[in-house]
Amino acid sequence: MTPASTKLRHASPSAALQYGGETFVAASEFARMLRQRNSADDHPRLLALPAGALAALQVITRLPCIDVSLTGSERGQAIRDYLGRRRYGLGLRLRARSVLTIPDSPEEYLAGRSRRATRTNVSRAKRQGIACVGPYDAVSAQPGVERLIANDLLNPAAVRRRSCDEWLIALDRSGDAVGGAMTTVDREWAMLSFLVGTSYDVRYALHTTLVLRLGEIGVRHLFTRGESALLLSPGLQYMQRLLGYEVRNLRLQPRGRTDSRTDVPGSAI
Repeated sequence: MTPASTKLRHASPSAALQYGGETFVAASEFARMLRQRNSADDHPRLLALPAGALAALQVITRLPCIDVSLTGSERGQAIRDYLGRRRYGLGLRLRARSVLTIPDSPEEYLAGRSRRATRTNVSRAKRQGIACVGPYDAVSAQPGVERLIANDLLNPAAVRRRSCDEWLIALDRSGDAVGGAMTTVDREWAMLSFLVGTSYDVRYALHTTLVLRLGEIGVRHLFTRGESALLLSPGLQYMQRLLGYEVRNLRLQPRGRTDSRTDVPGSAI
């Protein structure tokens, strides 16, 4: 574990800025409304919410920030390309991200009242005979894998061409695919691009297996690709909170300051 990671684990960001916190909730409501406005008729309603705008500003500017150092590998470049994309000259993908700091051990991740839902759903998945396996090439011939990917993400051929991604597939007792997770891993960082399952039990089992495997290979941070935490639905924010995610700003290190080595694992998970 790096000194920076150790420092982060013991940081105590204001609870108000995190999932469920008063400031975060107000900021999230404002951000979702801002995105969903459809006409000029919405402008007076937006202007009537200065408290929401102030809350959004506080979240964006006061969140703890993590430095993201990436290698020069294909995987590191894929993560850099995603995070570094700018809009209106701003690095919006670096603000208010859902980030999970991966614990040192399975016991640490699964312990405590906050992980009760995780433990319950994982236990149910085990009783149902759900098994999470990978990498993708090892299970691509299993029934349902092609259909799962084609229906919920990309066409299977496009997925196979993405050599920088790692896959976990959830199989039922019959060997049919009932879920999948796609992650890009680069040393201490991993980007979760896709996680789908036919039930909560499957999704919890996939996510837990992913986190534990990432911890085994030294990954320290997992962040979710997609919308800012502020724009997620309340239900998804609640689930992220249960899984241990926190809201963080990210600071992408310049190319000259990142590790240029490319000796990342050939098959991480």
